[in-house]
Amino acid sequence: MHDHELNIEEMVLRIPGVNEQEAQVIGQDVVKHIADNFPASYQNRNLEALDLKVTVSQGTSGKEMTKIIAEAIMKGLV
Repeated sequence: MHDHELNIEEMVLRIPGVNEQEAQVIGQDVVKHIADNFPASYQNRNLEALDLKVTVSQGTSGKEMTKIIAEAIMKGLV
């Protein structure tokens, strides 16, 4: 159980070759990954918009894609 809450007001993922349902699962998994690994120093802060472009290789699994996207977002925040 975590002591903090993560609120993402809007997140848009464009993933070519992935249907809407798969993209939603990846998006939910990205948020969970970020919440589980969010730096303590960023708790209770309001962060502005972040616009990232992440490139993954064709054939990358959804689980690996989730990790790559979440880590890119966290890297963009710090």
